[in-house]
Amino acid sequence: MNLNKSKKPLGLLRRRHNESRGERLLLPEEIPRFIGAVNSLENVTTRDYFLMLLFTGQRNRDVAGMTWEQIDLDRKNWRIPRTKNGTAEVLPLVEAAVTIVETRFHMSGRHPVYVFPKDDGSGPLWNRASAWRIVLKHAGITNLRMHDLRINRARGDGAAGVAFDAEAEHTAGRC
Repeated sequence: MNLNKSKKPLGLLRRRHNESRGERLLLPEEIPRFIGAVNSLENVTTRDYFLMLLFTGQRNRDVAGMTWEQIDLDRKNWRIPRTKNGTAEVLPLVEAAVTIVETRFHMSGRHPVYVFPKDDGSGPLWNRASAWRIVLKHAGITNLRMHDLRINRARGDGAAGVAFDAEAEHTAGRC
């Protein structure tokens, strides 16, 4: 006798697995430590990339592939031409993100296409896993993925969001 009436008996296991993927928010007390650890990175492009992930809450691939053509500094927004779901999105940028973009725009030797280019200039920045581990270790933070910064931004109306907004504004002048 089969007690499981589901046609896909493993579907329930997959659902439970997805519910506990380890997504988490940066706690209010972690935000200054995280930003301090990011700001201590020697590689300016990686530093700015991690901060932009935090300030925009966008996917790694979209931030890495950000081009100068997509940025409108007058309107303080970023047009992502094709998101994961296949549509375009115009994202207003917080002041801290605008400061990063403006600073990178005025850097000598900036890349002609990408805001966050690879060190050798051959394309967009990618695979910063080792730098991410260094940041987390320096900040004393465990179990945080780059993707979790999307969760922070999406749920920014809670206690962590209040701390994030205050820290983002405070950090804008230091980027």
